[in-house]
Amino acid sequence: MIARIARSARALGDRVAPRVPDFHGMLIDQCAVGVDALDALVVFARDGDPEAGARVREREKEGDRRRAITLETLARAFATPIDRGAIHLAATSIDDVLNYAKTTVREMEILGVPPDRWTAELAEHLQAGGVALLDGFTRLRDDPAGAHAAALAVHKSERNAEKAYRAAVADALAPGPIAEIRVFDRESVEASLAVILLALRRREVYRHLSNGADRLDTAGRALLDIVLADV
Repeated sequence: MIARIARSARALGDRVAPRVPDFHGMLIDQCAVGVDALDALVVFARDGDPEAGARVREREKEGDRRRAITLETLARAFATPIDRGAIHLAATSIDDVLNYAKTTVREMEILGVPPDRWTAELAEHLQAGGVALLDGFTRLRDDPAGAHAAALAVHKSERNAEKAYRAAVADALAPGPIAEIRVFDRESVEASLAVILLALRRREVYRHLSNGADRLDTAGRALLDIVLADV
């Protein structure tokens, strides 16, 4: 009898004052999955390790699952501890980063683009931003100043990635190797085209990594908005 009364009281309480879902924890979980994926991406971008590529794919699927949980919970939630729009933006942006990581792996494999110094550097900037984002959401509840600093670190990683992207494209499209081909026989033309096509494929891979950094910065701005709203 007492147990039934207690359950009824809890049910009534949940209807009158519904429990607030732990969106902080959900976003932290998403960030943690993202960091795992970006750790693996760095390994793949350095040496093309197929196991690291498979790890990126596996973590991207887990990221999809966690994003779905966050958004479904958000749709059902009566109240949220932080702005709904910021939660949605952070959850979708984190997932976008994972999508770009997976796309990078897939296109390097399909297009036959070997790792180089620029894929490694761009992946490292993404990883640094992912670590900062996880740190920011972890600090959000108890250390707003630390969360603010972490959000700024995410933005810095994006700026570093943007600089690396421009340098990478300039390096890939440098005229040096093409200009050295001066005899227009069939072999030289084929070699010239191979250089050009590889440069274009590299640019495509660099762009995915740069876009991933952009989406990471969007998640960082969502974190910053949450911090400033609570000030």
